Amino acid sequence: MSENSHRETIVPGSLIIEPTQFLNGEAIVPGDKVAAIHLAMAAAVMESPTVVHNGHPCGDVLTMQSGLSEIGLVRIETSEGRTMFVPSDPANTVSLAPLASTRSNICLITPLALRGSEVIFKGTAGCGFTERKTDGHFSLMRAFGLDIFTDSGHYRIAARDTPGDIIFDCSVTERSLPSVGISCHAIMAALSHQGTTTLTNIALEPAPMTLLQLASQATNRSISLNGRMLRIGPITKGREQHDAQVTLPPDLTVTSTYLAALVAAGNGSLVLSGINIEQLPDSIRSVFEKLGTKIIGMGKMALKAELDRADLRQLSTLACDVWPGFPSDAAPMLGAAMAGIPGSAVIKDPIYDKRSSHVEELNAMGYNLTSEGNTVTVRGGVPHQYEHITVSAPDIRAGAALIVGALGAHAVSVRIDNYRQVHRGYADLPQQLRSIGVILQEVK
Repeated sequence: MSENSHRETIVPGSLIIEPTQFLNGEAIVPGDKVAAIHLAMAAAVMESPTVVHNGHPCGDVLTMQSGLSEIGLVRIETSEGRTMFVPSDPANTVSLAPLASTRSNICLITPLALRGSEVIFKGTAGCGFTERKTDGHFSLMRAFGLDIFTDSGHYRIAARDTPGDIIFDCSVTERSLPSVGISCHAIMAALSHQGTTTLTNIALEPAPMTLLQLASQATNRSISLNGRMLRIGPITKGREQHDAQVTLPPDLTVTSTYLAALVAAGNGSLVLSGINIEQLPDSIRSVFEKLGTKIIGMGKMALKAELDRADLRQLSTLACDVWPGFPSDAAPMLGAAMAGIPGSAVIKDPIYDKRSSHVEELNAMGYNLTSEGNTVTVRGGVPHQYEHITVSAPDIRAGAALIVGALGAHAVSVRIDNYRQVHRGYADLPQQLRSIGVILQEVK
C-alpha cells in the first residue's frame, strides 16, 4: 500500500442520517489521533526509522504525513496497520507552509531549529473553536535559546547559543493546567537538545506518553517521570539513535463517540474492538455507566457496551479535566447524548475558554442547550419534531456531536454538511456507523 493510498478515498461533503432507537454491531477503535500526529512529527526529526502500529488514517493524520513528506523531512511507507517513517536530514531553511492547516505544526519548530535549520512559520496553531493563545509555545522556543523574528507576516526562527540545562513549565491558563501540545513540543525539543531538560507540569495524556515510548526506544538518554515532573538526561555516546517500534494506544475520543451514540439512540449493544476494559479510564467509564450504560470486558482487545432505555438517567454535573479526568474532546458528544434525556445537566470545561460550537446546531435539531463561557447547560428531553433537518459541522468534535445528536433527533432525516471537518478526526466513520446499525447516505 502506498503512503497516499488512503487519500484516494473520496470524503463525502455531507451525511444524511436517519434517527434510530436501537444500535447493534461492532465498531473498530483506531489508534489515538493526537498521539499519531505528534508521533509522526517526532519520527520526522529523529535520526533513525520509526515504525508505528495501530495508526489512525483520519484527515488530520494524513495531512500531517503528506506535509512532512512534501517538506522533505521524512519518507513514509505504509502497509496494513503499519507505517514506517524514515527521516532525512533537514534543509538549512525549512518552511512549514505545507503543514499550516494542521495547527500542531508549531511543535516542529524547536527540534528543527536545534538541529540547525532556520524555520519559517506562518503562525497558525491551536484549535479553531478557542481563542486560547499559543504564547506558551513561543516561551518554550525562547527557553531553548531560539531567536524569533517576524518577516512579512511570517516568523523566521533559528537557534542561537542554547543553554546547557533547561527547566520549563508545560502548563497554561490561570489554573496552571498541563498542556498536551506544549508538553509534546517540549519533549520533541528535549530530544534535539544536547543537555538535560526538566519539564514540570507535564501532560500525562496518551500523546506525550507515546513520545516518551519513542524516546526510550530510540535514544540512550536517561528518562525519569515523577508525577508531572519529567527529566530527560543529556545526549550520551554522541548522537547515537536506534530504530523504534511504537504501538499507538486506542483513541478514547472515538471510543466516547460510540458510547455517546449508544446513549443517544437509547437502546442496544455495541462491541468496540481495539480497546479493552483496562484501557478505558474510570473517568469515562463511570460517566457512561451513570447514564445507564453497562460496560464489560471482552478479552484483550474489545469491550461491550449495552443499554436498555429503561435504565437511561441524566447526569447533574460534569467537569472536564486533564488526564486522567474526563477529556474535553469528548464533552461535545456527551452533551449531544444527554440532550435527549429528561432533566437538566451542566458540563464545565476549564481546559478551553469556549468549547460550545456544537450548541447552536444541536438546537437547530430541536434540542435545548445554552452556553456561557466554558459552561454548557443541557435541558434534556424529547427534541422538537421536524421532518428534515440540515446542520453544518463547524469543527471535528462539534461535527461528531451533531452525528450523535442526529441519532436521537425527532425527524425523518438529519443532513450534516461540511462532513470533511469530522473526517479530520475520524477515519472511515460512515462505514463504522453502518456496522452498528446506522442508516445513512453519503453525499459526495
